[in-house]
Amino acid sequence: MNKVLLYVKNLGIALSRIPKALLGLYWYNPDDIYIQNLAIVALDLVGNTLLGGDPDETISSRSSKAMAYEQGLPTPRWGWGCRMCSFLAVFQEGHCAKALQRNKGGRAVLPDEGSSGP
Repeated sequence: MNKVLLYVKNLGIALSRIPKALLGLYWYNPDDIYIQNLAIVALDLVGNTLLGGDPDETISSRSSKAMAYEQGLPTPRWGWGCRMCSFLAVFQEGHCAKALQRNKGGRAVLPDEGSSGP
């Protein structure tokens, strides 16, 4: 599929989550409170999509995968995934590990290194 078309389609999927979240019809996590859920949908999923990621994957999950890749290199490096996970750990210890979604990311327009994409 053409990457531009995939990007537009993914953005539409992510944006469609916002009205559903406002009406309580789309829940990222049933245990989340309403405002937190809305923030996750509106900021996290749409933000990740705007950055070329899968519209159903959070930035935290994508960062966790990037960190695992960066640390698994023959010469580990301190890339964006490590930096993002270190930043998020200030707010919640082990946030990236808790947010990891192994079955998400296949629709990313710009797949991360070491991951499979379209």
